[in-house]
Amino acid sequence: MPCSAVTLSIATITAIVAAALMAIAFSTDNWLYIEVKRSNIQSYVTSNTDNSQAILESLNNKYYFYTRTRGLFRVCYPKERPPTVEIYLSPVETHCSNVDYFIPDENNETKGFSDDAMNRLHMARSTVALFIVAFLVLFIAFWTGVVGCWKRSPGNITATAILMLVTCLLSAGAMALWHGVEFYEKEKVVGEEYYQQWPNVLKDNSAIWYDWSYILAWLAVGVSFGSSILFFSAAICLSKEKRREQQNNVQYIMPGQTAIAAAILPTSRWLINASRFWMFFLTDGGLLVYLLILDILRDNARVWYDWSYIVAWCGVGLSLLSAILFSSAAICLRGEREREEALNMQYLMPVYPQKQQYAYAGYPPPQAYPGPYYHGSQYGPYNY
Repeated sequence: MPCSAVTLSIATITAIVAAALMAIAFSTDNWLYIEVKRSNIQSYVTSNTDNSQAILESLNNKYYFYTRTRGLFRVCYPKERPPTVEIYLSPVETHCSNVDYFIPDENNETKGFSDDAMNRLHMARSTVALFIVAFLVLFIAFWTGVVGCWKRSPGNITATAILMLVTCLLSAGAMALWHGVEFYEKEKVVGEEYYQQWPNVLKDNSAIWYDWSYILAWLAVGVSFGSSILFFSAAICLSKEKRREQQNNVQYIMPGQTAIAAAILPTSRWLINASRFWMFFLTDGGLLVYLLILDILRDNARVWYDWSYIVAWCGVGLSLLSAILFSSAAICLRGEREREEALNMQYLMPVYPQKQQYAYAGYPPPQAYPGPYYHGSQYGPYNY
């Protein structure tokens, strides 16, 4: 009892904490904090006349010249606000603008996007989709956990542990996609509002770091994984306790049932006829015998996982590792082949067919099958 109660309580608390952390991270707008030192840019514009007018217009109109925080759905401005962007007051009393995922793309604005820009957009959409699926799985895990705690069922607790593990994997995949979006924004040319196309003065006077919503998201991934492990441990404890209870209660089942049978059969001789006997046997007696046999089998049987089960899971893990290694080898081979082709390009020269010339003038042209040939006894000197 203490093992399952304590473990199940801690697992439930960690699952609630994971859900709260994920919900807060998903809904808040502090994943990235981008600080722009506008005063330094203004000083640069006044001291340098080259291209100063364009930089000054961008400084006053473009939103990426303002200090801002960024989340999955909104871009918020804690200090000065750009005048050309539609800004509204968010539920947490911050001035924000929405992140456009182009859903739906009514004006077909994504038609002119480059491949890198479309890849970034698809990864950003997939990040939100994976978080939504993780919340759905977490909701299902809540109900399986409630039923498991109410019935003290190891099967329901195991299902809850599996669902919490799936939630952890989905949220981790969403975080990986978010980092992919961040990589494209920093290293690829995907739009003028992202780092690669910023002016040098903006790059030099900007600082970007992860904010507290990002930290909460990764904490939610770790806490959900810990909750899954605790639910698995609670299911094991419940299985052991239930097995011990069944072994302790077996002595109270047999004497009571035999006493009932001994009291009924001698005092009811007039009821024992053919029809009533079979009716009794098929209803009460048959059920009683079935329950007795079932209890005896349950108390004298043990079930555990054998080596074939372990080998099967080892095969799953090794196949996954093999797939990863083959993918890495394919990438390496492709890179080596491209390098070899690049090196061999300098040796590729045009080859033209040439007419075969004879060694000396006056010799007869060569024949395809010169003769005569001898076989068998036709060739005397070598006829043995």
